[in-house]
Amino acid sequence: MTILSITIENVLGEQVEIPLDDSRSSNYLIIEMEGLGSPKNSVNTMGLAGADGAEFNSVYAMQRTINLTIGFENHVIDVTAARQLLYRLFDQKRETTLIITTDSFKTAIKGWVEENKSNITTKISHNVISIICPDPFFRDVIEHTFTVSGINSLFEFPFSNESLTESLIEFSTWERDFARVLDYEGEVETGFIIQLLFDGPATDVVIYHVTESKQMAIDTSVVASIVGGPIQAGDKITINTAVGQKAIEFYREGVAYNIINALSTFTDWLTISPGPNEFTIDASNGLDNVTATLFYQLVRAGV
Repeated sequence: MTILSITIENVLGEQVEIPLDDSRSSNYLIIEMEGLGSPKNSVNTMGLAGADGAEFNSVYAMQRTINLTIGFENHVIDVTAARQLLYRLFDQKRETTLIITTDSFKTAIKGWVEENKSNITTKISHNVISIICPDPFFRDVIEHTFTVSGINSLFEFPFSNESLTESLIEFSTWERDFARVLDYEGEVETGFIIQLLFDGPATDVVIYHVTESKQMAIDTSVVASIVGGPIQAGDKITINTAVGQKAIEFYREGVAYNIINALSTFTDWLTISPGPNEFTIDASNGLDNVTATLFYQLVRAGV
């Protein structure tokens, strides 16, 4: 894998792309960068009385620090203006996004500037920027979709009809598929958004993560009490299972309702893990009226 460029973007959408090749197509060049590998883990253990070693309790990835040394190309006429743009991109008080483009993927990480130090006394004038990233993982820019249930088209087109009395040519068929396997190519477990679209009435919808023996169940009687009636054609439920963003919303005729209370007791906030993840859905009634689609990003431990 080769890193092709680093793009810096502020909250206003202003951005500068700095290529890492010798094209000299930018006013800037990356002199040095650190902190793109996998983040450091914090491993919590508890000592054992009268015994060697310790007992494992938990582990979590710590925030990461990315250090960039950005120089100014010799052809830059107004180095001061170029440096001021860096100050604006690396906003002192607001979030900065780093987008890393490789020959295989494009991924991004968000952080806050810890320090933006300039050095104008060296042969190549440059700034040294330190960025703290509370969420230490890189997330691909492209969003992926995965339909758990719905119509699967099976297109067939035989070249000839072998009977003069029976119609054998099959142009297409479809089938309902309520169990599918998502092969997640990311390196880190992640939450996702699942969207339930209803073509008609349905009750007590359950989403199963078969691989991990977990489920999320929606009590539709609670939904009806919140929105004023049972589920009907055109309704939509959106569930976000991402850490720090967990939410369940119901949409009807352009109006959104918070229905997080409709999540049944003893259910789980589902995630997807590296490798195969089998999902299926069920309902007490109206399963054929439900189409479930997952929206997710590949999460990477490092670049």
